Amino acid sequence: MVDSEHIGKKASLPFFILAAAAFILTGIFGFTASIVTAFGEVNHDLLPFEKIRPLHTLFAIVGVLAGLHGWVCFMTVKRSKKKSFSLSVLGFSLLLLFTVGAGLSLFFGKFSGREYFSWPTVWSVPLILSLLILIYLLCKTFSHLYSKSPEGFWLVGFGVLFILIGQVESALWLVSHIGNNYVRDLTVQWHGIDTFFAGLNAFSYGIGVFVLQKDPKPLRKKWLYAIAVFSLLFTFGHHHYVSPQPHFLKILAFIASMIAMFSFVKHLRAYRRKSKERTATKSANEALFGSVELWTVVSFGSGILFAIPQLNLIIHGTYLIVIHAMGSMIGVQMMLVFTAGFSIFKPVNQKSVNRIKLGVRLTNISLILMWILMGITGLIKGIMRFDYSYYEINSATQYSLYFLPVLGSILLVALYLLSSSLIISSVQKNKDVVSTNKLVKIYFNKINNSLKYLTQTK
Repeated sequence: MVDSEHIGKKASLPFFILAAAAFILTGIFGFTASIVTAFGEVNHDLLPFEKIRPLHTLFAIVGVLAGLHGWVCFMTVKRSKKKSFSLSVLGFSLLLLFTVGAGLSLFFGKFSGREYFSWPTVWSVPLILSLLILIYLLCKTFSHLYSKSPEGFWLVGFGVLFILIGQVESALWLVSHIGNNYVRDLTVQWHGIDTFFAGLNAFSYGIGVFVLQKDPKPLRKKWLYAIAVFSLLFTFGHHHYVSPQPHFLKILAFIASMIAMFSFVKHLRAYRRKSKERTATKSANEALFGSVELWTVVSFGSGILFAIPQLNLIIHGTYLIVIHAMGSMIGVQMMLVFTAGFSIFKPVNQKSVNRIKLGVRLTNISLILMWILMGITGLIKGIMRFDYSYYEINSATQYSLYFLPVLGSILLVALYLLSSSLIISSVQKNKDVVSTNKLVKIYFNKINNSLKYLTQTK
């Protein structure tokens, strides 16, 4: 059992180190973006805002994906060991190739021009291949994971499929039939984005179920899952109500978004119930998951409101959309990655636990204050833009944005505390695993063996 745990940690370790490093870079680029937003005159030629923003979103996506990969590799490799370990090495190599290739492309000004997936589409190929490896590993240990939590496996399984479909769909603009038609292009683009992030959410929640659920629960009724899939697949249309997309897609988007009210009520009740149960002596993972519950409620609530067409017309394209996305990505997905990481690499001592709790508190404080600041700014812009010029809107909102770098610096400190704690916990508790020479040697050997195997097969 010890050997199984050991090899599982060895497989997941590089993924969680990559995740932690990516989250720190996310915070750095986010803080830089807040300075440029507040003080436009500091926009530098070397790293202008048009590069900062895509780098910020890239590393946020990489951090979450790396954490999801790491958890799956830990759960699967400790069961089947040798072959799965080789695949985990190949998967990490592909994810690292995607990260470096996409990051350097954006730094040197090579963009796809797409929302969120701003890197040249060719760099999505190694990402897609790493996701295929992830699916294979999940299928290989299906019976074990399903017996541990049917509901958790359903979420993880559908999550990784949606992530893969979202990535493939986001490359369809290269097909002239889609890319040369504005309406088709916009519709497919946002469906791919929504499917991808819905997959990240489902996968992350699935991991949360595995980590926190003590006893396996049976699957719920099939019609509930059918409604959930419908909601995940058709909410995309509310991102661009005003576009000339087919009207029935707008109706489906509205219905799918309103269905989320049931989940909102459920999560709100759960959050209020668990708030009463929490104590001052809660563990690091309880603190992290408390944050997840809070921002899940905020994410569902704001998502439902923003899908109402009359409100959507006001808030779309404002800072309210930005903070909605930030709250979901940081408060939910990133926190679930940290939950997964600390469930594998336990905090080394009470000081580390306190450090994690402080990181969670600072994250919550900064996000709450950003919601207030960006919410007010977004509403002002949304209401004024119907009757006032850009310059009048800018003069009314600019002064409030001067506070953004202050809140950005708090969030950067929070992400650093959480990310560095994860790195320290994984390194100090697994010194024999992370001996630099040993780790490099292992990975080069495994990559070499994998390439030899593929060559011989061909």
